[in-house]
Amino acid sequence: SYTHVERIDILRQVAIQLQKCRADLIGVGIAEVGKLVKELDSEISEAIDFANYYAYSMESLLTDTHVEYKGGGVNLVLSPWNFPIAIPAGGI
Repeated sequence: SYTHVERIDILRQVAIQLQKCRADLIGVGIAEVGKLVKELDSEISEAIDFANYYAYSMESLLTDTHVEYKGGGVNLVLSPWNFPIAIPAGGI
């Protein structure tokens, strides 16, 4: 189990890795879904924004002493075919 601070760091590292893998993700999106580079580029930016936003949000919530955190168990993230990167990244 990870601490909240470790989870925040993981989310920030995910954002960095998504940026580093942008070209590979675009290639997979073209091959698997048939999207255009322009569409995939903005979708990857959205996925990066999700990771950074959730890290920021968690950091902000840690200052609220009235919030209790507990795991939600196993979840399923099911995205539509036309958003193969941003929706799964945001859901995970």
